[in-house]
Amino acid sequence: MNHFCYFLHLLIGELFRDMRGAMPTFPDLPEGSNILMSEVRTAMRMMSKNKAAGPDGLALEMIDASDEYDVDRLTEFINKIYDDGKVS
Repeated sequence: MNHFCYFLHLLIGELFRDMRGAMPTFPDLPEGSNILMSEVRTAMRMMSKNKAAGPDGLALEMIDASDEYDVDRLTEFINKIYDDGKVS
């Protein structure tokens, strides 16, 4: 492996290193109906803008700029976490 490839390998490893630790689980969530897209949109509107990105690297403005398809996928993801009790 030449020096450039080795450096690139190290750089990519550093950029994509996940230091968050174990993914949380929420086994004791109450039963209920699915979260609606309108509820996700309302929650997004209520969140404070111009804040630093969280540990996942996503700023609210990035999510807020999404279209209906993205909000639909986010709603599906939230409901999956709600149903399974796991973030995966």
